[in-house]
Amino acid sequence: LREQVSKLSQFPFFLKDSIRENVRLARQDATDEEVEEACRLANIHSVIADPAKLERGYDTVVDVQVPSGGQKRLIAMARCLLRRP
Repeated sequence: LREQVSKLSQFPFFLKDSIRENVRLARQDATDEEVEEACRLANIHSVIADPAKLERGYDTVVDVQVPSGGQKRLIAMARCLLRRP
């Protein structure tokens, strides 16, 4: 049953690591293309890929201020979508 369920918290947990690796927490074997597709589905890819918004893109390290709270929730949604419950 646990493999068929994902939870999206209002205050998601993140490691102090890249956006890519934080999304990949859902599936360690996911390719970069699968991570990016999950971010597209969560409607956050355009923000991540825009150097004016996040200079390092998917390699941006998640911390307290970057990305914003709303963006973090969308990244967490991408994590849920990558898992494909």
